[in-house]
Formats: sequence, C-alpha cells, structure tokens
Amino acid sequence: MATLELLDRLGVDYTLIDEVCCSGVLEDVGYEMNQRLVGLNLERIFATEAEGVITGCPYCSRTFLHKPQYRALAEKGVRVLHLSQFLKDFDFGVRTDKRVTYHDPCDLGRHAGIYEEPRITIRKIAPNFVEMPHNRADALCCGAGGGVRGAFPKNSIAMARRRLQEAEEVGAEVVLTECNSCVHNLSNAKLRKQKFRVCNITEFINELMEEAGV
Repeated sequence: MATLELLDRLGVDYTLIDEVCCSGVLEDVGYEMNQRLVGLNLERIFATEAEGVITGCPYCSRTFLHKPQYRALAEKGVRVLHLSQFLKDFDFGVRTDKRVTYHDPCDLGRHAGIYEEPRITIRKIAPNFVEMPHNRADALCCGAGGGVRGAFPKNSIAMARRRLQEAEEVGAEVVLTECNSCVHNLSNAKLRKQKFRVCNITEFINELMEEAGV
C-alpha cells in the first residue's frame, strides 16, 4: 500500500491487475512452474495494454525477465522493471539527516545484478548513507531465502543477526532493503538494544514525503 501511495504522490499513471503468484520459486524447489498461473498473469498484463510492468518483488522481476515461460512479455515489447529501477530517476523533494545503510537482497543483487539503482535513490534522500562492510555481490544473506527460514529457522535468525551486527557497527539508524522477505527476517531478528529501523525504500520515502507534506 505504501508503494501505491508513493506512485500516486509521484503522479505515475498506472493500473493494477488481479495478479497471481509468478510461480518462479517452484523451479527452485524442484517443481515445474504452474503454467495456469503464468497464463493468467500474461493474459491480465496484456489486457491492460500497458507498456511496462513494475514489480516490488525481486523474485517476480527475475522471473518475468529470465524465465522462458514469460518470454511473451519481451516478444510483445512489454518492459519489465523492478521498482528500484523505476524510482531512480525521480526527484522526491525530501531528505533525511539519519544515518542510512542498505542491505542487498540476494534475488535483486546476485541473481539480477541490480546494485546501483537502489543506491542512486537512497543517496538522493539520505546524504548520510553508509555502506556495510559486506555489500553488493559480497553482501551477507538475510537468511530468509532458499527455504532456509522454513527448514532451518534458528540458522535463519542467526544469519539475520550477523547481518544486523554489521548495520550496528556502521552506526545505522535506518536499514533499507528492497525485498519484503529481507525486511521480515531482519525485523524478526532485531535485538531490543538495536534501535535502528528496518524497512523497504518505498515505505521510507513515502513516510518522508508524508511528513514533509509533499
């Protein structure tokens, strides 16, 4: 909802579809992609006659771009963008003095090669941006992906806490990321003594704009 509110504030002309799961994750766990779900998504996207598809989920972006089941998007000239790629060219008109860091999600970074776009956006709103020791391709996993959170919950939380320790070491007040699974796992692992906030970029920008009355 924060993403939709931000797009409204920016005056973006967009529509929504009655979407279903992209089903890309099924192949990662040994199953075939659900062709019925793929067909529904394609049918509903094409019905909008939109020129592009924006998704806030790194895995959906990766699936739409690289899975052959969604090749029809490219064949029909529909551009697929992750939200971080779409937002990088906007001027939001707000800034924060808080010390902000960024966690690279595995799906967005290592799997999709999207590293700079989120940083371009963050630097516009947070001049006190600071990198954690492990970043970009060397970023530590939050512990949520690959079924780890479901199969090995203790290991998952331990991985997240190791990542949050880096955020604490650089003195971050806000930890931003571009994956809702990362937000969820890092938030669950945060210790009481750790006062920084964990959220996605869109949510943070929307709140800054709301506070500023933009």
